[in-house]
Amino acid sequence: MPLGADCARYTTLSLLRRARMHIQKLEDQEQRARQLKERLRSKQQSLQRQLEQLRGLAGAAERERLRADSLDSS
Repeated sequence: MPLGADCARYTTLSLLRRARMHIQKLEDQEQRARQLKERLRSKQQSLQRQLEQLRGLAGAAERERLRADSLDSS
């Protein structure tokens, strides 16, 4: 077998290995991005629930203040 054929085969195998490693790296990055996206989505939902609770408490406090003001003015 000529030396050129071995060299070409080595180069091809090297390129395939590098491509496979690059694909694996991209897949790992994609998985981490999906996990981060899910954590952020969960955090957003939690914060949204907290905001709704706070709005409910603030609304109840405002209604109570208005009721107290109206009783004082009568």
